[in-house]
Amino acid sequence: MNSKTKKIFDYILSPTIILILISLLLTVIVDSISRGSIYESLNFIKNRPMTFLFNSTIVLITLSITLLTKRKIFSYSIISSIWIISAISNNVIVNLRGTPLTGNDLRLIKSGLKLINNYLSNKEIISIILLLFILIVLLILIFKFAPKSKFKINYFLSFGLITIIFLIYKLFNGFAVNSSIVSNNFWDLEAVYSENGFIYCFSTTLINNGVSEPDSYSENFMESIYYTLEDSLVSSSNNLSVTNSSNDEKELPNILMIQLESFFDPTLIESVEFDTDPIPNFRELQNNYSTGTFSVSTIGGGTANTEFEVISGFNLDFFAPGEYPYNTTINNKASESINYALKELNYSTHALHNHEGNFYNRNTVFANLGFDTFTSVEYMLINERTDLGWAKDKFLIEPIVDLLTSTETQDFIYAISVQGHGSYPDKEISDEKYVNVTSINDDLNKNQLEYYANQVYEMDLFIKELIDAVNALNEPTVIVFYGDHLPNLNLSKEDLSNKNLYETEYVIWDNLNLKKSNLNLEAYQLTSRVLYDLDINTGILTKLHQSYLFNDENSVYSNEDEYLNALKAIEYDTLFGDEYIYSYISKPTATNLKFGSKDIVLSNVYIEGDKLYAEGENFTYNSIFLVDGNFATTEFISANKISCDASVVKDEGSTIFIGQISGGAQVLSATPTLSIQP
Repeated sequence: MNSKTKKIFDYILSPTIILILISLLLTVIVDSISRGSIYESLNFIKNRPMTFLFNSTIVLITLSITLLTKRKIFSYSIISSIWIISAISNNVIVNLRGTPLTGNDLRLIKSGLKLINNYLSNKEIISIILLLFILIVLLILIFKFAPKSKFKINYFLSFGLITIIFLIYKLFNGFAVNSSIVSNNFWDLEAVYSENGFIYCFSTTLINNGVSEPDSYSENFMESIYYTLEDSLVSSSNNLSVTNSSNDEKELPNILMIQLESFFDPTLIESVEFDTDPIPNFRELQNNYSTGTFSVSTIGGGTANTEFEVISGFNLDFFAPGEYPYNTTINNKASESINYALKELNYSTHALHNHEGNFYNRNTVFANLGFDTFTSVEYMLINERTDLGWAKDKFLIEPIVDLLTSTETQDFIYAISVQGHGSYPDKEISDEKYVNVTSINDDLNKNQLEYYANQVYEMDLFIKELIDAVNALNEPTVIVFYGDHLPNLNLSKEDLSNKNLYETEYVIWDNLNLKKSNLNLEAYQLTSRVLYDLDINTGILTKLHQSYLFNDENSVYSNEDEYLNALKAIEYDTLFGDEYIYSYISKPTATNLKFGSKDIVLSNVYIEGDKLYAEGENFTYNSIFLVDGNFATTEFISANKISCDASVVKDEGSTIFIGQISGGAQVLSATPTLSIQP
């Protein structure tokens, strides 16, 4: 070997060995932190050594960019810090919500920061900030004092080595997937992360997005789906004979869907006993009305994804692992939904949520899903909250009744509850309790479970009160109640009698004397099941789901694989593809979303003493003065009066309006302006 060859060999060999060793060590550290246990990580390495090496290869790729810099120690420190912070975040998020960190969670940082006080104490928040500050200081010191490499960088060789590392990864990736070293099926996130390692799973969710193009996708295939569904319409045995005709003698019913936050039957937890049934009203409804199990894609959080499946009829499994379509797709594109299906029958469509209106981009998304109005917490007078600060669900009743009585058409109302939201307190609740835990195993936290059971008990009371209020209107109505996911109580499937962490229950109340039936469903099938009971089959996805759920075995979509292939094709075509299906059906367009079930009215502004007053109608705690476009700290007096410091009025003829503020700064809607003389 001549000196030049030896020099090149040494240039490549030394940093490569260092990179490999650091990658292996960092993978062990990151995996141990993400699992919260060195022992579990060592078991992972022992039982799945090839999977561990594949995770190390991913780390090696990220570290390979250090070949392009002389500040190698600083570069190693930066990249290692990012991986370690990600692992710590995963560990914290798993404990808070029960599901691991995904790449799409990074898109939710802004929304997540709004809720941080609901999950972490002030002491914990300060500790996190302090640790981040210390880390930044350490990185600055490393940058300043760590020695630089003495060797001149050969960019040609460095880029070549990076390319070789990447090609090795690509070959390993194909082999790993085909040989089941890693899985690309992310249906059960918690299980997949445990079996395949945080590094691989997090990286996969970070780079993947959207719905991949189906192998069978083509214009002809979409045409065949349309005509197949047109030829295979099904009808229920309820004989309501609902049609598209405006002259139809049969009055269409109002349809309400109530998505209950973290609602499920606590008595399904084995080795736990209560002195009172936590859900007596829901259980009675199950005994008398149509019901069944309800499969969702998330645990402990991810409300918006259950919501997306129910409203749209699309299967979230076809999206990238951990993706939130509300933040990646539906925030900028109109989507098929039950709203557009019901608009064919002249329904008015409404969304309600007793939390902030801009959370999960709902203030934008709901227009793209076809809602006419959206009443969020900013438009509700809520003066009672849980110990964790979540609005009580009973405050949804008044705006629901307002909507039902304010429109001439039949209404579809989708209400999203929040009372059952975690994280649940470790300390015993001080309020008077409806439900007490009388027996519990050592693996579960009694205080958390007792707090949760009492919130569920109140939510169950809300169910009865809502039915009573709606029934008093004497309008034909169907109400669907269901839980969006299991609560984050650190449950394992072994803790549950049904052995399923991704299953809640639904029940369909009605005053139409509909026939009772039991049917177990996926979340994306629920609305089609409800419409089937009403003999409604408008909407391409309604037809598809009904053709599979209710047709006989000779139906073209009685085969699950063919059914799911057709569903994925429609999902891809309408959201990411060439929209071939819209040659045969109407394409949805975003609505002009109106905020609030009642208009916020500003009728008068005046100064009295050192206060500026506004008089009007339907003010709430989120009504804020904007004087010449600037926010002013506002005091709520009543639904008809608010005030602020008069010093905010600086100029003659200042313009004043009242805005409904979401998330502290975003104006959802505003009144017309009025002028005032200082």
